[in-house]
Amino acid sequence: MNDWLTNFLFSHTRKTQPDGRALYAYRCSEKKYFELIDLVKQAIKLNARNTDCSLKLPALFCLYASETFRLQHIEGIWTWDTIFNHLDIPTPPHTKISLWVEEGMRWWHRPLIRRQSGDRQFLVTVACEGGLPLNLLKNQTSINQFFRVVLEKYHLRRLYGDEYAEQIASEQAILLPISLRQDVVFRLTGRLIAEIVELQKQVNDVANPVETLNTSNPAWRKRLPLRLEDETAEVLLNGLVQQSIKLSQDTRIRWRGWLRTSADSWQVEKTLHVPEYLSATQILSWMGQQQVLPPRLRMMLHTPSGNDAVALLTLNQQEEHNQTFAYRREWLHRSGVKCSGSSVSSPHQIYITSGEINQHLPIHNGEPWGELPWVFVETNKTKEWEWLTEGSASTRSEVALVLVRDGFTPTIVNQGEYEMLGVISTLERILYRINGEITFSSPVGDSYRIRCRADRDSDESFDLVGEMVSDVLNERPIFRGLPSIMISTTSGQRHRAIGKVQWRPLHEQGVWRDNEAGCRGRVWLRLMEADLNAERFRCQIDIVPKSFRIERTVGTSTRPGEYRLKGMSNASLSSCRDQAVEIQAGWDESKIGCPPLQNTAPEALRLLMYWSSIEQLELVLPYPQRGAIFQLAGKTLEHSSVVPLGRIGGLHLFLQDQSDNSRFVLDVQLQDSTLGFRQSLPTLKDGRLGFALEVERDRITSLLASTDKQDASVEIKVFCGQEYLAAVSVARFDVAMQPYYTKNCVSIGEKSLPRLGDAWDTRIQTEMIPLWNPMVEPITLMKSEKLQDTWEIPSNLENGPWWVIGRDGAWARFRPLLWSVRNDSINSIEGSYVDTNLSLKSAILEPEEGQRKSQLTELMVVLGKSPEHPDWPLIFDYIRLTHEFPPSALDILKALVAHPPALALALLKADDNTFDQLWLLSEQMPFSWSLIAVTVWGDAAQLYYGSLREALASVESAENIVWSTFKAFRERTTNRRESWKPLCDWIQEQLFLNKPTEGGSLLRLARMANGSYLKTLIPQSEQELQGRHAADEKWPESYELKRYFKSIENQYRYEKYANQFRPVRCAPFVAAHLSLQGIQPSPLLVYELRLIRAFDSKWFFEIYGIALALGLAAMPKEKN
Repeated sequence: MNDWLTNFLFSHTRKTQPDGRALYAYRCSEKKYFELIDLVKQAIKLNARNTDCSLKLPALFCLYASETFRLQHIEGIWTWDTIFNHLDIPTPPHTKISLWVEEGMRWWHRPLIRRQSGDRQFLVTVACEGGLPLNLLKNQTSINQFFRVVLEKYHLRRLYGDEYAEQIASEQAILLPISLRQDVVFRLTGRLIAEIVELQKQVNDVANPVETLNTSNPAWRKRLPLRLEDETAEVLLNGLVQQSIKLSQDTRIRWRGWLRTSADSWQVEKTLHVPEYLSATQILSWMGQQQVLPPRLRMMLHTPSGNDAVALLTLNQQEEHNQTFAYRREWLHRSGVKCSGSSVSSPHQIYITSGEINQHLPIHNGEPWGELPWVFVETNKTKEWEWLTEGSASTRSEVALVLVRDGFTPTIVNQGEYEMLGVISTLERILYRINGEITFSSPVGDSYRIRCRADRDSDESFDLVGEMVSDVLNERPIFRGLPSIMISTTSGQRHRAIGKVQWRPLHEQGVWRDNEAGCRGRVWLRLMEADLNAERFRCQIDIVPKSFRIERTVGTSTRPGEYRLKGMSNASLSSCRDQAVEIQAGWDESKIGCPPLQNTAPEALRLLMYWSSIEQLELVLPYPQRGAIFQLAGKTLEHSSVVPLGRIGGLHLFLQDQSDNSRFVLDVQLQDSTLGFRQSLPTLKDGRLGFALEVERDRITSLLASTDKQDASVEIKVFCGQEYLAAVSVARFDVAMQPYYTKNCVSIGEKSLPRLGDAWDTRIQTEMIPLWNPMVEPITLMKSEKLQDTWEIPSNLENGPWWVIGRDGAWARFRPLLWSVRNDSINSIEGSYVDTNLSLKSAILEPEEGQRKSQLTELMVVLGKSPEHPDWPLIFDYIRLTHEFPPSALDILKALVAHPPALALALLKADDNTFDQLWLLSEQMPFSWSLIAVTVWGDAAQLYYGSLREALASVESAENIVWSTFKAFRERTTNRRESWKPLCDWIQEQLFLNKPTEGGSLLRLARMANGSYLKTLIPQSEQELQGRHAADEKWPESYELKRYFKSIENQYRYEKYANQFRPVRCAPFVAAHLSLQGIQPSPLLVYELRLIRAFDSKWFFEIYGIALALGLAAMPKEKN
């Protein structure tokens, strides 16, 4: 027996003594198991005779029993009968078995499992040493669901280790069949889940984690209570590891709060967490669409100070065969989205928009932080203090930090402890560290209990749902009657709050009301937990009676307008700003007469509605006069105000008229240019229209992209027939810095300062970056001690061109200012690449403009022939800069887009982190990806994938790697432009001869019967085009495009139509012709094609794809 154990250990560990691993980690084979059965039978018989040969019985018994439980246990409670029935031996007394287990586990250097009381669990210990039973895994439906739920909740709680996972498993017992609700299952599940999360960190998002782990960590199997020789077990493990990878990336959108310390001060901060990928199903559920997947969405942040585009969401195909789609998130600000200091208590809502649809997202922890105590707990992963909740709270953590309003007093409960850590004066809050249980009392007698070491975390999020008053301009919603309080959990569940909802007037202290009667004006609303009488949530809201309604009559420049407020319940009314209005008050209805205003954009009408001195609220209404006004973040703009392009998401046009019959038009023109477009506006409804200019962002961006002038602007005018109503201008930047080179400083320009608004000095920061190393950490400039609007330039800067960047919070609002540092003693630049002394850095550092542009042009020729050129990483650094700055401000990118071979090679080389931004260059600069010559694409692809093959020549799977790289490029491009499939198929034919294209591809169809089938689709699409547009709709015209009408086939010139209808129909054929023939388009033609594409993108891309396929089919198949 001694020899058997020695041989067993040596064959598994190359040692002769146990090394303390779990018994399942020895991986007992079937042969050894049957030998073990005989040995244990023999040992038990010898033990009954008190024979010395049985000295190793405890060790043999533990190994045998653990393996038998794994193989033989079917259902129900684990019992020793399973072990001894298999031996055909009566079950011995439990005292004897316990002794064998205790001595055997000591021999194996393994611990005994104990209950919380300290009692030893001999049977559970042995059962767990065997790992998960095979029969358990055969119940795949229930056990898979159980494991996945436990894994998800383990990730969500962010508490790590076997014990926490076991606790979660026991909490989810309801998911298991009754026969499996056993301690052994919970303990083994906890160990499995905890180990999976640890192993998941060692693998990337791979299809088969088991294979990857076998290569990277051969000993990994020893850690799992799961034998993977069984196929079912391996499939289960692969699925769980892949799920863990996704969960670790945190697929929820949520606000996370932080309490951070630096030096001797504390700061609070909220950061928006958005996973890198969002499922298309999730996006469609928010957008309210069932079929259409918009290729690109913008994520907008709405705050009282304005609206900002903070991220792009771009459609990507994740899996080729099952057509799984997801949106990839790409931040537009380097630091993501943050609110800090007092702004955490201001409204900050997140929207996603496709231009036509603007949808608010309900986000966990999306409400502003309120008046109650703020509770923070320490995270296990980062050891940072993270927001838990506000108000009364429980936490599993040993310690919590609590920020309370000045005047709150702590009281010890149940031997709790507290310590004052400091004060955040800007928030007027005091910081305490607590453990145990502490009650904080406010000066008016409200109390809040914070309890540590509780059995749960109070990590719910709250928001309000109710009927709201429309047609008002108030920043905060006005509810008709009390709204409902909703709770959102960290797992994404949402339901009505359970507890007592109470209210009281804002300026009243004392009694809280339970009854809704009399609830009006601005009030405090709170939620009390019924069982604990603890306040969990409080906020300020505006309430009007349920019967309240607003009616209006729109006036003109000669006739007054009028509002009628009904269902007021005896409210009084007055003008807030002494506006010259006439108020006729009644018990339940009031009339407000508004005289006509001349030669000015009418300010919003502000009325104070009150029932008593403590029951009041302000109503903000559009002035009831026919006309148009532009508003930015709720503020009416003066005539021809300048709005920065980065804030166009918050720019709205409001139209009012006496009827819905008038037709209004937007006239959009580039400054000092003939370029522009006219856009008919939607029909008014009930005499009013609100129109978001976000819809026209792409076309306005395209207009600005058609000029290199950084100060250019686009003027937007509103007309009704020939009557001019209002105007606003959109520019890349609305503010600028003024350089003072002799004084070595910069200051805010004279015209810019008034545009920054109140408290600008608390928001504006300036920094500098060297243009030859744009991704380096910026240098923060120090403010002048003498002048508030001036910043000093450091005297020790390196020689070369720098950008001075001014930020309004996180927004790069100021036009970048070029600041050159020059030392005449520098005569040369080091660097020599690819048989030339020229490098990108040397070109950037060249001070003479003409010479610099010449060097950049020469360099682009070199880059277009050199996929492995060492300057490519720097090129992509400049592309990353376009997250925040217009690419036309960079000479490097202007040179890049002027050289198609380098541009095509850049797109082929781009990865997930740079592809989207590079693709978007075509919307911001005078070129189009679809107009680059197909031969240029073919040559660039041959060059790039050829260089990959050469670099991977010694790798066995080289061709698979190259093919996967091409597939990724194909998916990225065709997800954005389905019309690119023929081009990708054509490239695939040239480079991957053993990879045939899909049977239904346009390129294959174009080669069948001379493309007759595709040609029949064109008239059908043309009929659909006509059906999508009204008879009186204005079609975009074109002057440059007409030059190419004779270059396309006769039947596609549409000569039977009037001239105004021909450009839209001919445009996709011309675009395909230019690409197929390698004709370089003029900037004006690029712009005209963009406008036509925007008019009806469905027609343009469908027909462009067909025309391109027909042209490619006529080209030879051999390599180009």
